[in-house]
Amino acid sequence: QSGHTITVDVLATCKDLQMNTNEILSAPAFPTAGKLVLAANYVEVSGKMRAYTNTAGPIIGATDGSFYTQTSAVTNFSSTGGTTTTGAIRIVGNTRTVFAATEWGPSGFSNCALEFNLAAGQIAGVDNAIKFKSITINSGTVNANASARMGVDDGSSTGFFTIKSGAKLITIRSGSDIISASSTSKCGTITIEAGGILELGGSAPWISCTSFINNGTVIFNRAGTQTLLQRGADVTATTALNSYSTLILATTSSKSPFAPITVSNLLQFTGTATLNATAVNTLTMLNGSTVERSVTSGTSIPSTAGAIFYGTTATDFVNVTIGSSIASSNEFQSAPTPGKIGTLTINPGVMYTHAGSRTVNNIVNNGQIVMTPTTSMTTTVTGTIAGSGIYSTRLSTSATAPSTIHYAASFTFTGPGPVGTLNMKQVLDSNHLRSITLNSAGGLIIGNPIIVDTSLTLTNGVLTNAANLTLGTNVRINRGAGSLTAAPIFGSNIFSLVYNDVAPTITGFELPPSSTIKLLTINNAAGVTLNNSNTVIDTLKLTLGNLTIPASQTLRISTGSDIQGAPFSSAKYIISGLSGANTGKLRIDNITTAKLFPIGTATNYLPVTVTPTSAMDYEVSVFTGATANGLPTGTALTAAQKDRLVDAVWTINRMNGTGNCDVQTNWESTLEGAAFSAFGNTSIGLARYNGTAWDLFIGTGDSTANTATATFANFSPFLVGEVGGVLPVSLKSVSASVKAAGIDINWKVENESSILKYEIEKSKNGFDFASIGTVDAVNKSNYNFTDASILTGVFYYRIKMISTNGSYKYSYIISVKQSNNSDITIYPNPVANTLIINGLKNSNAIKIVNSAGQIVLQQNANANSLSIDVSTLKTGIYAILIASENEKITSKTFIKE
Repeated sequence: QSGHTITVDVLATCKDLQMNTNEILSAPAFPTAGKLVLAANYVEVSGKMRAYTNTAGPIIGATDGSFYTQTSAVTNFSSTGGTTTTGAIRIVGNTRTVFAATEWGPSGFSNCALEFNLAAGQIAGVDNAIKFKSITINSGTVNANASARMGVDDGSSTGFFTIKSGAKLITIRSGSDIISASSTSKCGTITIEAGGILELGGSAPWISCTSFINNGTVIFNRAGTQTLLQRGADVTATTALNSYSTLILATTSSKSPFAPITVSNLLQFTGTATLNATAVNTLTMLNGSTVERSVTSGTSIPSTAGAIFYGTTATDFVNVTIGSSIASSNEFQSAPTPGKIGTLTINPGVMYTHAGSRTVNNIVNNGQIVMTPTTSMTTTVTGTIAGSGIYSTRLSTSATAPSTIHYAASFTFTGPGPVGTLNMKQVLDSNHLRSITLNSAGGLIIGNPIIVDTSLTLTNGVLTNAANLTLGTNVRINRGAGSLTAAPIFGSNIFSLVYNDVAPTITGFELPPSSTIKLLTINNAAGVTLNNSNTVIDTLKLTLGNLTIPASQTLRISTGSDIQGAPFSSAKYIISGLSGANTGKLRIDNITTAKLFPIGTATNYLPVTVTPTSAMDYEVSVFTGATANGLPTGTALTAAQKDRLVDAVWTINRMNGTGNCDVQTNWESTLEGAAFSAFGNTSIGLARYNGTAWDLFIGTGDSTANTATATFANFSPFLVGEVGGVLPVSLKSVSASVKAAGIDINWKVENESSILKYEIEKSKNGFDFASIGTVDAVNKSNYNFTDASILTGVFYYRIKMISTNGSYKYSYIISVKQSNNSDITIYPNPVANTLIINGLKNSNAIKIVNSAGQIVLQQNANANSLSIDVSTLKTGIYAILIASENEKITSKTFIKE
């Protein structure tokens, strides 16, 4: 209210900030305006800022519409309306009009700073002139209309206006200052930081300031003619206004410099805008800068002599980027005095047509360069040609290509040369060749499109081909020590590729990213490393040497394709590369029967065989060094844990389909822990990481062939280890005995890593368990718990091992019995096929339970002896629960091998 002073000494927030200036009376009761004192603090405003004059006395009433009741016309604040030292009023939140027309006066707060801290992508509308001690746009966009001058005035022409990186000011004000102190005076420093944007929509925008620092982007986007940024009436420094970092000329019509301008980073044309530079008001592109043209028509850069300069010395260069299909219009000049053209870049999907001879350092062509000479022309590249685009030549005369194309000739380049460029032809389709063989350390530059129909052999040297090389369908590429500098254009994307060098080879442009390969042959004892993800649609043949799939890349063997070269070994397999958390992956599609993945690491051959129940796609990778979560970057398991493992992790992902799948892993003995090396076949199995912990090891193994096999319905990282074991804690044993004080339960552990506690669970029937107590993990190997509740019968116990992250695993189930059924016996134990139980009664009910407490088989006894077929049970530890007429339960434990 008028006459009130509010002092803020904390970070404060409000929706609307509304200031009452004074009363409309000859002698107002409160002659001073309401005053906000911030000192070094901030008030965050998420709504509007308003200023009102009331008719008499304080404003009353709760209605908050466009105006409070009892308010009249807006008046201006004096310089004392709000004060700060290092604090500010901050505009926060989402899109809205902050300073609405008729709700705020232009005088503002000369002693108060203003900041715009909008959420990303949000807009603050400013519909009238504002003035503050300083204005900073930290984030979001400020959208100022034609009446909205940005005033910064601290009383001494040093108030600053700043557009921070990622922030934007949009203004359509024209013919007067868009930023100044007042309508007749300059402000201090105006700064556009790198990444900040000033977008100008007025026909002739002005700025009045003491200094101008422009490291950001200035956009001229009026749909009509514009004069570029110019100085206002009260300016002491003018040169900086004409120095641009990034200058974007958008929409339509010509944009005329007010004075000679320079661009240090990027000059970009969008829409159909043109630059109306003249011999007086010139454009100088500074060394290393870029002209980027994204227009589809019109003349972007004039041909006026002396209007455009590329650099300031003969060694300077200016890059040219073409972002939309267009005919050349002087941005790709023949002789851009005093410097030269650096790199000509043609963006993907763009066709760039030019008709004159050109000299350029480098070409990066990802679109199409079309040369249209009236008689002849030459494009000279003094550096390199790169990219994946194409080249063509088209005469503008009435000449036509021959009706029959002759391309029987082949080229072979050998010896120390040649070194140079194979230039463009003038007639389209005269560039078919049967084959090219490059065996020259000096290399070869292809300066025009060449279509090869039979074979390309790269024995030695660099074939600098940019995108000038087209390979017909079924062309064979033989790569030795030679290489390409850009990807060829492949006919139908089906071709065969043979690597036959004697040195380690990394695939290059002959094998583009995501390309499909009909036949890929590795015949290099030193090995070949893929540079991208690729798909083989016919055959991958490993004749000699290894093929490495680098981290984050995938080699896909599509439906109907095959991997040839068996038998595979440590000298001939596919390597799953590793970098941080990423591995290289081998994918095989549409697997219907047992399929071998001949994969391993750089030092170990670790193949996998999957046998699904229906057609499925699988992806496999592997790394050595077992971890607690199955990831390469996970916490390494302890040496004691690895003692009972194979120190490798197989990641097997089912890409589609459902159902069980048999998984068989194979390893080298050097990765086996000391204890693991002594395991028999029934002690070797696979464990799956379920997302929070490793499951129990299940399945069976072959200690001679070094294989482990198990059946899974879900897929993730896998370990090979001891059947029945669990990680990260290794449970050695669980036992129970009847003591005078109760039932004494004992368990032994190893490698007690990340375990919080052990919970003892008890059951009367072997299925329904309840907790009867806990024991904290204290990093020891032997634990004990006494169940003081002694009752007659059989009781079942298991240990729940709970980790520090909340995940848990169960031990196998043990039983303690006090019954008259001691005459019941089972044999053989361990058992492979048939288990015999003696000492039964006709009324006995028998259940077989696995280590997870699940019933896997049950039946009633009809004689004193019973034979049970257990051949279909998986390898592991099982309990037999035998219930008598009086509901007493006898438990026996056996091992299924």
